[in-house]
Amino acid sequence: MLVSYKSQNLTSFISSSDFKIEKLSPFIHSQNLIEIIDLIEDSYYSISRNVNSKIVFTSFAIKMTKLINRSED
Repeated sequence: MLVSYKSQNLTSFISSSDFKIEKLSPFIHSQNLIEIIDLIEDSYYSISRNVNSKIVFTSFAIKMTKLINRSED
């Protein structure tokens, strides 16, 4: 979210691959940030408790797609 507000000096993201955080940042805003954090935490918790990872990742991908495509209105 800080990248979206052009606060580059406050962020310190270093990618080990060719991932560009600048391309993802326009889709994360104040209306979906808390839900995205909750989704990541819930998915992490489920995987750490040995839930079927294929189901968790499929559910994660579908929910994340809905959250990312939500407008900021």
